[in-house]
Amino acid sequence: MPLHDTNYLKETVGEALSRACSKCIETSPLDPVEYTARYLLSYVEKAQAEGQFLQEKRAELEGKRRALAEQQEKSDKLKQEEDIKKMAIQAIAQSTSSTLVEPRELLTTACNLITGYTSAGAAYAAMVADPEEPDWTLPEDPEDPAAVESEDEEDPQPKPDPVEGEEGAEGEEGADAEDEPPPEEAEGEVKPKIEAPIDYSKKYLSYMVMTEGQDFMAKAELVRPPPPPEDADEDFKPEPTPFTFKILDERMPMVYTPNAAFEPSVKFMQNFPRIGAYTACGIKMGSRKEYKAVIAADTLFPEGGGQPLSEEDLDFIWELTLGLQKALSAIDEQTAAKAEGKVAAKDIEALKENTLKVYFPPPKPPVEGEEATEEAEAAADTTEEEAKPAEDGEAEAAAEGEAEEGEEGEGAEIDPEADPVGALSAEVKSLKKKVGKLTKEEVDAAKSLELAQGALGCIKEAVTTVQKQAVYRLRHMGNVAQATFHVLKAVFFILGKDPQSFTNWKRAYEHFTKEVFDEIVAFDANAERDVAAWANARLAYKAVAEPKQLETDMPDTFVGVILMMWIKQVRKVARRALILRGLKAQLGETAKTLMAKEAALAEAEAKKAEEEAEAKRLAEEEAAECQHRQHSTASTRPGKSPRQIDSNRLAPAAFGRYIERSSARGLSGLLPGRGARQQVKTLLDLQECKSLQDLHKKYEADEEEETAHA
Repeated sequence: MPLHDTNYLKETVGEALSRACSKCIETSPLDPVEYTARYLLSYVEKAQAEGQFLQEKRAELEGKRRALAEQQEKSDKLKQEEDIKKMAIQAIAQSTSSTLVEPRELLTTACNLITGYTSAGAAYAAMVADPEEPDWTLPEDPEDPAAVESEDEEDPQPKPDPVEGEEGAEGEEGADAEDEPPPEEAEGEVKPKIEAPIDYSKKYLSYMVMTEGQDFMAKAELVRPPPPPEDADEDFKPEPTPFTFKILDERMPMVYTPNAAFEPSVKFMQNFPRIGAYTACGIKMGSRKEYKAVIAADTLFPEGGGQPLSEEDLDFIWELTLGLQKALSAIDEQTAAKAEGKVAAKDIEALKENTLKVYFPPPKPPVEGEEATEEAEAAADTTEEEAKPAEDGEAEAAAEGEAEEGEEGEGAEIDPEADPVGALSAEVKSLKKKVGKLTKEEVDAAKSLELAQGALGCIKEAVTTVQKQAVYRLRHMGNVAQATFHVLKAVFFILGKDPQSFTNWKRAYEHFTKEVFDEIVAFDANAERDVAAWANARLAYKAVAEPKQLETDMPDTFVGVILMMWIKQVRKVARRALILRGLKAQLGETAKTLMAKEAALAEAEAKKAEEEAEAKRLAEEEAAECQHRQHSTASTRPGKSPRQIDSNRLAPAAFGRYIERSSARGLSGLLPGRGARQQVKTLLDLQECKSLQDLHKKYEADEEEETAHA
């Protein structure tokens, strides 16, 4: 038999045959072949049973091995997640070591970590805020002086020169004060100061950051319920205090309820109860460990699963809160350290000095070669000052005389119909005086506006200087700076911001940017003011009861003080610009009227000259004709003058012919033998008479009166 066949038999049936043969030899059966065959069949059945058992064992072992592997993998994953969570918490706690971040950024990061590493469906954070002070209220009585916008502050006046000896006296007093030793404190009288407990009764929760899908929380505030009414009966049930206020009222660092729907004090922001767990943790800050913020999470359905939070989830939220507490405390310390030692009072004094220089600029330094003439100039100035009172007196007397003459001239009214040239001349003279007066007022108003604009420029430079520090401080302040907030609201009204965007400190946060301060600097104060916006701004800044509070709010920048100065100076510039525009418009209208009156006067004078020349020419022609007629009729009626004869012989028909002839020449009538003034009188009489006969009778009566008078 070949070797490979032998090996095949050994590998396949060798063990079974050897056992069968061995067992057959051992038992010595009567039929060894049948015995061996039965043994082989039994061996096969046992082998099959053992194989199945082994297979089951192997499967069981494989299942255990797989379960152990999964458990190990899960354990490794949990460990890895725990490491990631610890790293995240550590990162939150140490986030301020290298860079200074804003509190809102930290709270936003923490909320995202909660929803990322726990079963919570939503997370949000709120600041423990003080209620904002209300704006000033306009008096109901419209005649109340406070109801009217106040006048602008007067321009600054130059500082008086110090009197000799005062400075030394002050120095001596200061020296004496320095030499005096400080009063010694009596032993045993030093008592430790006991700080009053923190009062949270008036505080509320202002939600600032939230995870995606919770945008409605941006406008939400959690406040305490109103007190019961005075006339409440015994059956009145007061509204419970919101669940989260247990952190403040009972000093509980963490509150938790597995099902918010079963907790009556839980306040649902959308006023609809939902199933799910809710937890909130307080964040303490400062040396007094005051609660300054609250971070909360929930599993409310449908954003969350509606299931309770696990112990691991609660532990993570609590550990994260501790990290936040450490980071926010570091931000407070760094902000305080950055502001420490910086007092802006000196900057305000420098600003006032710069403003004073605008109104009273320092004298220019003398040019070389002019030093020798200083004494002569001083002497000349002295002489001018001595002569100035006399000149001023003379000028005042002359002005008074001109004013009296003007009043007399204006008092004597001129009939424009009788003397149009005189009336127009008086009007032109009056308009010229008015133009001169308005021109002077315009020059003075322009100069006053220029000075106010210069002072406003100094204030704008101060705004630019404190801009960076002010924005940083405003964005890192957790609690509202009451007085400064009133001034900021007034500025936002003037800039035209949406009033709903700064109803409280939280919403005004979006305006605490460099861009808004750039708008303040670029604001056009010369433009016409928005009456409604300025009325609201006045209600805001008038609420600052104590101006000193603007200094204590932010002593490192005095931004409230500077912005209040900006508001008042912008108002002053706007008012003066309005006055200047009004004067320019009035001057333009007056100048236009003057030009029209001067043109009318020139036209009237030309017409008068033309009429006078024509009247003179006609009078000369008529005089020659009258003289010729007098010579021809002198012999007919002796004893009467030619003028009397001609006048008596004038019949209505002849008078009509003279009237027609005179009208053709450009006059309304002409009588022979009468002067130009009498002719004009006759024309006026003609306008009063109804016919030529009436005029002739009037003329004869006048002639008789003249003859009798002669």
